[in-house]
Amino acid sequence: MAPSLEHNQKIKELYLHLAQYNEVDSEYWYGGYSQVTSFLSHFDDNDLEELVAGLKDWERDFLENFADALTAEGDQVGSLANRAYLYGHLFLIFDPPCHNMMDNNDFLVHSDHKIKPILHKIKYRLQEPNFVGYCPNSFRNFKELIEKLTNTL
Repeated sequence: MAPSLEHNQKIKELYLHLAQYNEVDSEYWYGGYSQVTSFLSHFDDNDLEELVAGLKDWERDFLENFADALTAEGDQVGSLANRAYLYGHLFLIFDPPCHNMMDNNDFLVHSDHKIKPILHKIKYRLQEPNFVGYCPNSFRNFKELIEKLTNTL
């Protein structure tokens, strides 16, 4: 078990929730996203950093559900900037990249200063050849958004 799961109750509760509903039909997730973001609304900056540090140890399907929950349309629970920050970190973790993350990249527009230290890593990652086959428009828009955030934050 990842150290953040052993020592941080908030992260453990989030992880256990994702685990509990991981195999549930996608219909649950249409309403279940708010529950995930509700957990995040109680995270402080230290919790976020512990969560980020432990995400690489999570199963890919948990991370995919988590990424989808972070970008749930119309869900205003919790800090959108914190959710965008986590989304940026998830993008860096996925290998190979997750198609949905390319399609929902516009969510990063909610970013604040916290994401600035990883923008160069995201920009570098977008230069990798494993993005062949992605929708050219989504890919171009993602690159433009990262450039804009780099210049404005």
